[in-house]
Amino acid sequence: VTQTTLDYPQLSIELSDLDTLANISVEDAGNDDNRYTFDMTTTEGGNIDLTGNFQLSPLSVDGQLALHNIALPPLWSLSDNLIQASLTEGKLNFDIRYQVAEKGQDIGVTLTNGVLTLSDIVLADSAKPRISLSKLLVQDISLDTLAKQVKATSITLTKPQINAVYDDSGIDLTRLLLPKST
Repeated sequence: VTQTTLDYPQLSIELSDLDTLANISVEDAGNDDNRYTFDMTTTEGGNIDLTGNFQLSPLSVDGQLALHNIALPPLWSLSDNLIQASLTEGKLNFDIRYQVAEKGQDIGVTLTNGVLTLSDIVLADSAKPRISLSKLLVQDISLDTLAKQVKATSITLTKPQINAVYDDSGIDLTRLLLPKST
């Protein structure tokens, strides 16, 4: 990864009522013991929020993750070596409830009530936009690592558009989406 600069002008981390012996339960959601908040704002105005409670023994973490209006082009250089295309526009919104819990010898991760939205996505070559998507919406995302299940109740694409040329060597988008040669 080269030429990558990520700037987060606002960052806030807070732990309240830290108690290494506290027991937290989902039913006791109003409990302020071992409450954490993490709030970060990107230069582009996006926001990352992480809030919840935790206990150390047995390990239990319960909370909510919210990513709002995260601009994707500044992050594209992190995956720049993957394909020829460039992500020139796009925003990410993602909300999900999470639990991490120690259960016997295992640690389980459960995600529920997830909603993922990618909006105003544009993949381009050096000359022009080639693939665009007004919105990708994935609703009711859930995951359970112990049960080995992943679910989503609906996936919706809004206004997908492809700008391709077919010639003797095939569809030019194929070359655009292939991995970059090293």
